[in-house]
Amino acid sequence: MSTRSAQEVLDHHVEALMAGDLDAILSDYADDAVMISPMGVAKGHEALGGMFGAIPTEFWEGFEITQQNCEGEIAYMVWKTDSISSGSDTLIVRDGLVVGQTVVMA
Repeated sequence: MSTRSAQEVLDHHVEALMAGDLDAILSDYADDAVMISPMGVAKGHEALGGMFGAIPTEFWEGFEITQQNCEGEIAYMVWKTDSISSGSDTLIVRDGLVVGQTVVMA
C-alpha cells in the first residue's frame, strides 16, 4: 500500500480547507495528531474538528499561498488572507498522514 507524500498531503489539505470540507480536512490527520496554533493546542480528531469548525468562513477570503516547500516528512507553506497579512503552517507527515502541525499568524 502506498502512502501520500508530504506534498500530496499538503495539496489535499489546502483543497479541503478551501472547500470547507471538515471530513476531508480531518482525513489528512492521524488519530492522535497534534496541532499547535495561536488558538491553542489540539490533539486528536475531535479537538482538531472543533478548532477547524471555529474558524469563520470570512477567514478564508483572499486566501493565497505565497510559498511552499516540502522535504521528506516536512511540508511548509506561507500564506495570507484579506485579514491576515502573513501566516505559515508546518506539517509533519508520516505514513501519509499529518502527525504534527504548527500554525503562525501575523
